[in-house]
Amino acid sequence: MEKQLSKAKSHTLGFQGNGGDFFGVITVNWLLTISTLGFYYPWAKARRLQYHYGETSLEGGEFAFNGTGK
Repeated sequence: MEKQLSKAKSHTLGFQGNGGDFFGVITVNWLLTISTLGFYYPWAKARRLQYHYGETSLEGGEFAFNGTGK
C-alpha cells in the first residue's frame, strides 16, 4: 500500500514597508507617549500594529488592523 503524498501549496507572503516610514511612526509614537506621560501608549501600540498589518500581504490580499487605543 503506497500512500501518495500531496504536494504542499506554496503561498506568497510580502511586506512592502520600509525603515524610514516605520522610524517615523515609532518617533511620533515615542514623542506623544513621553509628552502625555504614557497616556498615549495604547494608541501608539494600535498605530504600530496598523502599520505592520497594512504593509503585509498574503497572495496579493492585504491585511488590516482595525483596533484603536480605546
